[in-house]
Amino acid sequence: MMKKFTMVILLLAIEANVTSVAADDFDDLFADDPFATVVIEDQVARTGPLTISQAFGLQSIVNINSNKTSTIEQAYSGLSSLQLSYRPGLQYRPNDWLSVDFEAFVATDGVFAIRSEQAWSEEDRDNREFVGKLTEFTVDTRYDNWFLTSGLQTVTLGLADALSISNRLYAQDLNVPGLVSLEDAAIPAWTSLLSGNFGPIRVKTGVIFNHETNTIAEPGTDFANDFSSIDVQTKNFSFENMSSFVSLSGVLGALDWQTNINSQLEHSPYMELGIVQSGTPPVFGPVNIDFARTEAVTAAVSYVVGSTLFKAEAGVTLGFIGQRQVANVPSDMIEFDRASGVLGLDYNSNRLGRLVAEIQVSRVLDYENLDLINTEETTAQWVLMLSKNFFREQLNMSAQIISFDISGDAGRIQGLNLSYDISDTLSTEVRYLDYVAGEFILLNGADDRDRLVVSVELLF
Repeated sequence: MMKKFTMVILLLAIEANVTSVAADDFDDLFADDPFATVVIEDQVARTGPLTISQAFGLQSIVNINSNKTSTIEQAYSGLSSLQLSYRPGLQYRPNDWLSVDFEAFVATDGVFAIRSEQAWSEEDRDNREFVGKLTEFTVDTRYDNWFLTSGLQTVTLGLADALSISNRLYAQDLNVPGLVSLEDAAIPAWTSLLSGNFGPIRVKTGVIFNHETNTIAEPGTDFANDFSSIDVQTKNFSFENMSSFVSLSGVLGALDWQTNINSQLEHSPYMELGIVQSGTPPVFGPVNIDFARTEAVTAAVSYVVGSTLFKAEAGVTLGFIGQRQVANVPSDMIEFDRASGVLGLDYNSNRLGRLVAEIQVSRVLDYENLDLINTEETTAQWVLMLSKNFFREQLNMSAQIISFDISGDAGRIQGLNLSYDISDTLSTEVRYLDYVAGEFILLNGADDRDRLVVSVELLF
């Protein structure tokens, strides 16, 4: 059984060159990233309707500063992963209006054989020793300026890079905070999307058919927390568990705008606390775990001034569920709403490199009258990312910081990244992840869990 629980998706920003992922080719008309290089597939020479791609990868992860104060920390100190992966991809395009895309991921982790004497978590071993999954399988069709796609995929909303409040459609992989890139961390789901233009206005609308929950560290691992051992199951496939969204966007000179409406089951469950053992005092614990259905309305704008893109998002999400307390005792479950906003900038210079800075603030509405348990009135996160290319863009150096409150006391993830394209098909990357512990639950006691990640990838 999967042990799943969702927290904040913002841990995923610790990755070099984080950019918004286009939902389809037409998104280039209203690019979320005006500095991105637009590649038009139709200009690529094809030898036939079938295109096959393959990638082999080798990645090692080393915990470089574990205190080794327990058997768990002993196991996850030093070399904690040595993964060999294979990623096959296929695109079948028999004509100009139909395309079938497929991508899979297969991997095995040799660390369990190399360090077989360690007290590895059985759940973690089951998840990592042998992995096989589909990451994309879609059927796409287009007519004129309209595009229809359906299958296993992800769709991106919003204009902010790392802390978008609009981009909340999919669950996230948070097993090791900051380890997985923003794009790869989104868990694909069966999605149907229709997009096109009504004059200058771009329309995207879609349905996500299956519900997923965010994954956190398995019990018995060094990043496990109080929620890791709670068994949280995804909702069954049914009409009432589906999610839907509508997005309108356009361009007015140097201004990009976007408005979004979506209804979805949250990827994080709410827990109702009750008496699980009578006594003096009684023992309280979870008596019900379920998912709230929320409705969100967001608006986003970006404006280019010279080499700088300024970004802003604002919105309100209705229908969160929390538990009141009366005289410090858990009481009834109630709904509450949250307003959020994002400000950011993206500066891009050929000489100085690229700087991305964003801050997100969220606030529970009417908080004073709710008396909620374990729910802060105001939360804030901010992120800084700096990257620079060298040697005709073969070498990239980057640094990132993400903080889970304004001061950084709640916890931070700090990273350095060096990647080098040896050739068109061979690349290597070295990453250092520095965890600063704080009150944020995924970073409790994380000061001695810093990771050094070295990887090589071969494409052909």
